[in-house]
Parts: sequence; structure tokens; C-alpha cells
Amino acid sequence: MRALLLILICVLVKPHSVSGYTMQDEKARARISFNFSEDFDNNSYLMVRVLTRQGRWVGVENATIQFYLNNSIDRIPLGSQVTNGNGEIKFLLPEIYNLIKDSINQFTFYAVLSDHPNYRDTEAELMITNIIMKMELLEKDSINFVEVSIYEQDSLGLKI
Repeated sequence: MRALLLILICVLVKPHSVSGYTMQDEKARARISFNFSEDFDNNSYLMVRVLTRQGRWVGVENATIQFYLNNSIDRIPLGSQVTNGNGEIKFLLPEIYNLIKDSINQFTFYAVLSDHPNYRDTEAELMITNIIMKMELLEKDSINFVEVSIYEQDSLGLKI
């Protein structure tokens, strides 16, 4: 009778001992890094790399990354794109960015990996500040030198 009771207790307790285990625990970690780039035609890009550690760092292929722009009020969706075989994306920023980039001095971009079957949800952020760079060639005591000034402008065009 005691053996039957002990077996019954073991059967009832065993399923509850693994109830905290989830599929999220099996997923690998991925890292997102990205930077901002602008070409001579005023096209703006986010250059993204998604990597995971498999003995060494390797690119995560076919991962869908969602892009957002935070304008200090809320996140504006910019679109999504899938990583190539090296885990890289060259994401062309849509027209909405061009419409607001001159009126806002500072941007925060987000790159988000979510709901991937093999990797945990992760995100990265990148803060961009519009700056003005002024270079001036000067001569003093027969020595030529370049003076560089870097500053921000507010919405009225005044130096900050």
C-alpha cells in the first residue's frame, strides 16, 4: 500500500517540477548592431548586422528585423527587412524620415528582432543628432591651418 502511494505521489509531482521550463529557454541569443549612413544623393540608410555566437561570431541568416523611429512621442514603424547570408541589411530609410529630419534635431532608431523560432527577442537603439560642421582655412604667421567647428542648430537655425 505504501509503495502504491509513493508511486502515485511521484507521478503527480513530476509534471509540476518542469512547469517553469519554456521554449524561450532553448533559443539562442542574437546581437544586433547598426549605424547610420547617408550617401551623396541624400539617401539615408541603416546598416545592420545580426550576429550569434557559435564558437565564433556568425551572421544570422533570414532574420526579419523591424525598424522604428522614435520622435520622443512614440515609435513610428519604418518597415522591415530580412538579413542576407552574412546577417546584414542595408535598410533605405523611407520618405517619412526625409519629411521630418529637418524639423527634429535628434532621432532614436530601433532595430527589433522578435518572434524568431531560433533566437530570443532582442533590440538595439541608435541615437542620431543633426550637427553642422564648418571648416575654415586660416593663415596666421605664414602658417596655414584648418579650423573646424561642430555645433547643433535648433528649429530656428540658432546654434546650440
